[in-house]
Amino acid sequence: MPGNQTREHLTAENETLRMRLEDAEATLEAIRNGEVDAVVVGGANGQRVYTLEGAEQYYRLLIEKMQQGAATLSADGTILYCNYAFANLLNLPHEKAAGTHFDQVVLPADLHSWQTTLQQGQTAATGIELRLKLVDETWLLVHLAVSPLPVRGAVALGMVLTDLTDQKRRMEADRRLAVEETARIAAEEVARQARRSENALRESEERFRTLAVSTPMAVWTNLSDGTFDYVSQRWFDLTGQTPKQVYRAPGSWLEALHPEDRQRAAEIFRRSVKAGEPF
Repeated sequence: MPGNQTREHLTAENETLRMRLEDAEATLEAIRNGEVDAVVVGGANGQRVYTLEGAEQYYRLLIEKMQQGAATLSADGTILYCNYAFANLLNLPHEKAAGTHFDQVVLPADLHSWQTTLQQGQTAATGIELRLKLVDETWLLVHLAVSPLPVRGAVALGMVLTDLTDQKRRMEADRRLAVEETARIAAEEVARQARRSENALRESEERFRTLAVSTPMAVWTNLSDGTFDYVSQRWFDLTGQTPKQVYRAPGSWLEALHPEDRQRAAEIFRRSVKAGEPF
């Protein structure tokens, strides 16, 4: 009977060791997945509590506090983990984001670009701008950065999403302001040129009138129908006509000519106006 008791004792010890090994493996897996923040270890001097405050713990806290969306994806684009900012960008409950295939949230027109980026991101860091379709049928413009993660025995990708909506809106507003400012400057320059032209014309008219007044010859200008629009004083002195006579009707200047010369002068004037030639 002692042999049977020995076998039973060894079997019991093996079972106990197996259970402890399973517990240890489960604990290690929980630590790897970030599911626990401390571990209680028993020893000769009693139990001790070890808090997990190493680099991985700080990285987890940092990612959770990020304003940008951060996630871990499998090689086929399935979301394995994401922070709350990532879920908020997708307008999804945080608990439902994990397990979602990222293809499902990409606008169909941008799906090919995303799939290309997914393949490239498995070997090197890459990025792209694309649009995500949200559950309320709206879409969101984001910059998406993907890079491979150093995970043993598997392919995993890290992803960071940045919302570009406000940035694009500011850029568009800046562009409109720039266009409006350019148009304003151009309009002001046109106005300045118009004022310079008006001033130049006014100065030219003043010089012409000064010259017309000072010359001993009679000077006048008229429209194409023969109506006077300017007559120098010398004209009145020479012809004896009055301003009332001169400005009353087209061709009134012909009355200052000898009756025998009027018809010929009128014909020459009409031909000159039609051909644009002096006479």
